[in-house]
Amino acid sequence: MSLSLFWDHEGKSAELPPYPDSLEHWEAGEPLDDATRAIINEIERALSLKVVQTDIRSANNNLVLEIQLENGTHHIVRTCNPDAEISANDPAATTRPPREAELLRWLKANSTVPVPAIRCVIEPARPGIWPIVVMEKMLGNVVLNDFGMALFSVKLCNIQSYADVQIALYMLDVPQRIGTARCAGGTIEVVPWSPSEPTFDTLEAYIASLVDNKWRALASDTTHSDDTRADSTRFLDRLAAELFTICARLSSPAHRRCVLRHDDLGATNVLMGADGTITGVIDWDFQSVVPAVLAVEYPQWIRYDGVFDPTYMPAPAGGMEVWWVVGPEDAVKLREEYAQILKEKDRECWEALVDGERLRRLVEWLTSGDDIAAMERWFDEVYTQG
Repeated sequence: MSLSLFWDHEGKSAELPPYPDSLEHWEAGEPLDDATRAIINEIERALSLKVVQTDIRSANNNLVLEIQLENGTHHIVRTCNPDAEISANDPAATTRPPREAELLRWLKANSTVPVPAIRCVIEPARPGIWPIVVMEKMLGNVVLNDFGMALFSVKLCNIQSYADVQIALYMLDVPQRIGTARCAGGTIEVVPWSPSEPTFDTLEAYIASLVDNKWRALASDTTHSDDTRADSTRFLDRLAAELFTICARLSSPAHRRCVLRHDDLGATNVLMGADGTITGVIDWDFQSVVPAVLAVEYPQWIRYDGVFDPTYMPAPAGGMEVWWVVGPEDAVKLREEYAQILKEKDRECWEALVDGERLRRLVEWLTSGDDIAAMERWFDEVYTQG
């Protein structure tokens, strides 16, 4: 097995096994659990072709399979994971795959963003199986596995390609409201993220909602002392004042126009070719329509700032180790190159990138978790010195 190159929080490199292509492999004739067998039966019924092998690519709330059909073609299947307990925590999970499929169809028809083509959406004929989406398997490997070992020239090609993706999203004509996109019949609309939330007309209204959500979470917190909660409340007051001060300065159309944003555009959801070119942007389960100053961003895999700053970043769940796919010195060079590339390609998009950076870092911290103490340390030691 070829290894991938990563860097730890101290900036030391290490060669480690890559993210696996398969969590579990199955071939026709081998035993298969009833739930997966039922999903495969539905696929075979819809496509009139036998599935001869599968690889589980992911099994969280969504089950993601790579399938090979009897004619030799490979496809990606996305459906709600039958083994996941999702009804209470995420009731929208069952409708997310078909909603993603409609968005991908809309992107395919209206943009140059490299997204998979939809083969079919299957509404199962039997109860107990959720909608199943069969889509194109795109070429390339995840950035997570290939970026670290790549030559610097390949990394440059990668961020140039990412700039093209970012500009394509920036230029899309989407409704000018803040929320999440929903597509149907070739049209796009903006709807609330959840039934308990509205859509928003202005950047200020959206920021106020984020601050209110954090205040409410703090008020209901029973895991910290009264003194800790009081300190956190005082800091949130400071943070809110800073957020609204920044918003007042971001007034141009380049800042305010609403843009479609992939909300999980990390190194596992972007595919790259051997030359660094981005060949696919996948996993659009979570996306938003937000002002450009929040949507236009540096590639996540070259960031060491904000919530990705090794000194301050929130601890991951389960005590997992955190790794970067580029060293800190090269990351600085690549971020500078990316900003220059964007400036040369589309000045308004570049303005949203550089003028909105401080706002994006604060919003990231505000929505990243419950470690308000770490947020305050970063704010006092990094943000206010910038």
